[in-house]
Amino acid sequence: QSPPAVYVWGLNNYGQLGTGDTDTRYQPQVIDIHEWFGEDSKGLGDLQIAGAQHHTVLSHNGSVYVMGRKEYGRLGLGKEGEESHHPQKVPALTDIGSVAAGVACSYAVTHTGEAYSWGLGTNMQLGTGPEEDAWTPGRVIGKNLDVCWLSLLEANTQPCLLGKMASTQAHLPKGELNN
Repeated sequence: QSPPAVYVWGLNNYGQLGTGDTDTRYQPQVIDIHEWFGEDSKGLGDLQIAGAQHHTVLSHNGSVYVMGRKEYGRLGLGKEGEESHHPQKVPALTDIGSVAAGVACSYAVTHTGEAYSWGLGTNMQLGTGPEEDAWTPGRVIGKNLDVCWLSLLEANTQPCLLGKMASTQAHLPKGELNN
């Protein structure tokens, strides 16, 4: 199976396009997936990419990668994490079925419906309780969020829409991206 083609363009001041530099792209440029993912690119299927000044990338195998601006923990790599001009794997996340990104935060939901968030938390947009930044992914817990799906998150806004699934739909199918 051929790896997916990824085209990038636009503002790149934090390396969020994954081109290895911070040069703005005025026209679409194809990305070498092998350069992005190395050995992890073997058998790589569909990708889901969300973001703005940082990007959150979901691979077909449930791994999450991030790149771009690091402030407020938006990359989920910890306080020591650096801005990245190429995708970096978020080791705390596995078996993910969907991702979304806000201006300064990101969200992920596992195939079994567990929700995680990280990044800027000053407006309580992380759903973790306190108005604090989260430098690594933290579980979003609520009595109505035991099994959820990630529906929509606009890159230019902060709110996140999580919904509870019926018990007959408790597991998201592996290998398919759930938007």
